[in-house]
Amino acid sequence: MHQNFPRASKATITYTDSGRVETLEYGDTKKALKYEIEYVNNCISNKIKANTLESSIDVMNLMDEIRKQWGLRYTFE
Repeated sequence: MHQNFPRASKATITYTDSGRVETLEYGDTKKALKYEIEYVNNCISNKIKANTLESSIDVMNLMDEIRKQWGLRYTFE
């Protein structure tokens, strides 16, 4: 895991099906909110539906399943 995980400037993805490793590097983490605003503006300007409610629900369901398989529970559960 890369240092400073919550505001990492780099992420490494290992694809389990092929073993391929991909490293993504991004800009200055101090400008994270600026990058997010630019992304949202671009999506609105170009009518891009990148982050739909359905994709958010899919991610939450996936994370719930992962937590279930790991036996990880939140304190309020």
